[in-house]
Formats: sequence, C-alpha cells, structure tokens
Amino acid sequence: YGRLPRTGSYPFVSSLDHLGPFARSVRDLAAAYDAMQGPEAPVPHDPGCAQRAAEPVTNLLAAGSRGLRVGVLGGWFREQALPEALAAVDAVA
Repeated sequence: YGRLPRTGSYPFVSSLDHLGPFARSVRDLAAAYDAMQGPEAPVPHDPGCAQRAAEPVTNLLAAGSRGLRVGVLGGWFREQALPEALAAVDAVA
C-alpha cells in the first residue's frame, strides 16, 4: 500500500483495493509499475499514498520466480473464471 497514487479510482475499500495495469507479460507489468512510481509528491486528497523513494522492479526479473508464493482465490472466483484463466493461474500457482 502507498506505492502508487489512487487518484481517479473509485473509493470502494481503500484497505483492500490494489491498483495497477494489465499487460501481456511480466516484463511489461514491471516496466509499467516502474513508470507509475515517481518522485512526485502524493496527492493531498490521497491518504493512502505515502511519499517514498521509487523501488524499481524491472531489474529483479532476472532472478526469476523461484521462492515466490502465489495466492489463489477459490469459491466464486474460481467458479466464474474462464477455463483459459484457470489454466494460466494453475500453471504458475
């Protein structure tokens, strides 16, 4: 929490919402995340965004995913997912 500003998002549940882009690859996501972090001061009406130094992640991609844990939701989320989405999640989780 607090890494990316929430400006323009719908204020549903700020303690649960995680904002971010969609992309075709992890490399694209990492590049977008790096670009979205910036030296800008937090927006005054955005209490969830702390002013912190950027933490680039693109340079961490070479380390791979070994040792990372992936959380997978069950129940309604699994029942409503498309087979292609389930296959992609199951391949990495």
